[in-house]
Amino acid sequence: MRLNPKFKLNMVAGEYMLLDTTATTINLNKVFSINEPAAWLWRTIGGQEFDEPMLVEWVCAEYDVPASVAEQDVHSMVCLWRQYDMLIE
Repeated sequence: MRLNPKFKLNMVAGEYMLLDTTATTINLNKVFSINEPAAWLWRTIGGQEFDEPMLVEWVCAEYDVPASVAEQDVHSMVCLWRQYDMLIE
């Protein structure tokens, strides 16, 4: 899978936000606040293809977190990203 390039990561008032750049008007349904680890993953992924095990490996290497916790967190995040069309399968 890949990140949907229509979403761009921005810092707004000290918060990481994913914005749908294809919207012609401001639509708050297309603005998503994410935490620092999710923003770090978004930047790390960039334009490359990835899968959940790859993300888990990256999270465990960057953060002091057990693999079982990283797996749950990554899976939850990927499910949300899918739900909001932030991924291209």
